[in-house]
Amino acid sequence: MKLLRFWLMILAFFACSVVLTQWLAKSKTSPGLGTQTQATDTKKTNVKQYIELLGADVQQEKAQIMGAVLQLNKEEAEKFWPIYDEYDAELTKLNQQRVQNIQEYAHSYSQLSDEKANGLVKAELDSMKQRAELVNKYHDRVKASLGAVDAARFFEIDSQLNSLIDLQIDSSLPLGQE
Repeated sequence: MKLLRFWLMILAFFACSVVLTQWLAKSKTSPGLGTQTQATDTKKTNVKQYIELLGADVQQEKAQIMGAVLQLNKEEAEKFWPIYDEYDAELTKLNQQRVQNIQEYAHSYSQLSDEKANGLVKAELDSMKQRAELVNKYHDRVKASLGAVDAARFFEIDSQLNSLIDLQIDSSLPLGQE
C-alpha cells in the first residue's frame, strides 16, 4: 500500500514538473542548438528538486520557495508579501479543515455509512471550491499590485506547491482494505 502511495506521488510530481520547468527556465532560452539541452537539463534539475520537496515539509518552506522563484525587487516585495501572508493564513485554515476531513475519513474507513461517506465527500468538494475562490481572489490582488505576469507566476508556483502539499495530506488516505 505504501508503495502504491509512493508511485502516485511520483506520478503527480511528474505531472507538475512541466509548468515549473517553464517558470524556472523563465521562458527565456537562447536560440540555437543549446535550447534542447538546456530544457532537458532544467527538467532533470526540477525532478530532483520535486523529489526533495516531496520529502520536505513544503508548507513550512513555501514562502521561501515562492520568494526564490519570483525574485521580486524591494518595491515589489513590499507590495507582495503582505498580500501573500494574508493568503497563506487563509489557505492554512482551509488545509487544516481538509486534514481534519481526511483524518475523519481514514478513522471511520472500515465502518463508513452511506450518509457519512457522502458528508465527507461533500466536505472535500466544498473545501476544493473554497480554495479555488481563495486563489482567484488573491490572484486578482497580486495582479492589481504587481501586474499580470507576476500574478501568473505566483499562481503557477502556488499551484504546484499546493499540489505537493495535497500529496502530503492525501498520503494519509487509505487506498483500499488495510
